[in-house]
Amino acid sequence: MPTIELTDKLYSVQDLWGNKGEQVLHQVCAAPSHASRIDIIEQFLMSQLAINFKHEHPWLDYAFHQIYYRQSTLDAVIDETHIGVRHFQRVVKQNSGVSPKYLQRIIKIQAVIRYLLLHKKTQYLDCALSHGYYDQSHFIKDFKHFTEQTPTDYFQDANFMSHFYNPPLR
Repeated sequence: MPTIELTDKLYSVQDLWGNKGEQVLHQVCAAPSHASRIDIIEQFLMSQLAINFKHEHPWLDYAFHQIYYRQSTLDAVIDETHIGVRHFQRVVKQNSGVSPKYLQRIIKIQAVIRYLLLHKKTQYLDCALSHGYYDQSHFIKDFKHFTEQTPTDYFQDANFMSHFYNPPLR
């Protein structure tokens, strides 16, 4: 099933993986701890990846890496991969479920939020500007779009206490 068909829809593990999904669901429910549940899920997903991964577009992993980790511009990635713009857009959308531009917006806002939460900073403007936002209103518009809150409402002490980001590796 193409990734784009999964976007914004709910599916059960049985819908996605049939009997294998059912078996994993029972294993997860019977597992004695969170750690063992995570191990079961991780092993299952890795096995599915090994079975189903198709490397139709060898440049795609590189493109995602450049966009996500290096915050490269889409134009730079397209130039480096020597892929046509329309083909690039189509393949990224087929494999991620969103357009390259929207994917880049997600990555940018995620990077700002991750940095601020990990460093327990409530003053967001300098961080937003350093991650490519042009001004405060541009950042606030994106922030509200993805979180349905203003940055001021979100960056309160309570949110610094429980977040899912890991501390940076040293």
